[in-house]
Amino acid sequence: MELLAAIGWVLAMAGGGAALWFYDRGRRVEAELGQARSRITQLTDASQKAIEDRDATVQRVRRQAEADKEFAHEPLVRALVPVVDDLDRALDATTDADHPITAGVRIIRDQLTRALGRHGVELVDARGQPFDPAQHQAVDLVETTEHPDGQIVQQWSRGVRLKGRLLRAAQVVVARAPSDIDEAEVDETEEVLPKDLGEE
Repeated sequence: MELLAAIGWVLAMAGGGAALWFYDRGRRVEAELGQARSRITQLTDASQKAIEDRDATVQRVRRQAEADKEFAHEPLVRALVPVVDDLDRALDATTDADHPITAGVRIIRDQLTRALGRHGVELVDARGQPFDPAQHQAVDLVETTEHPDGQIVQQWSRGVRLKGRLLRAAQVVVARAPSDIDEAEVDETEEVLPKDLGEE
């Protein structure tokens, strides 16, 4: 009987040890499974971010390609606009508006302007408008009482827009109100002031 009890005791110990081994092994497997799930979540998040980054890059490249296509003829526009300016100057300089050459120059200028317009080019006339440094380049200031201060009184060249984007600011002459102080008054004031104001 003792043998039986000893065998029972050995089996009980072995069973308890096995249970303890299985319990310990189960805890390790659960920990490894938790780490694997965490790693899967990290990789899924990284994969999702990579997909979003790729989509954003594709959209940015498409927008840039569309913009490049839309403004691809900008160098040609920049080359042709001075020709229109020269034709305008030629028409402004003529004294005989009915001369056949003047009429021919006007026709060529109008055809070129319409052709540019079909491709999104707008020639902006600034005469009579208030000066706006974002749209105009002041090449000169003229003191006058005939026009309000800051009004454009003369235009050297028109502004140019390509599909809404400013390519060239209009070159203009801007009215400035005359200064109230006369130069003679300034000279008289200088003579009245003592030369060494700081000395006592």
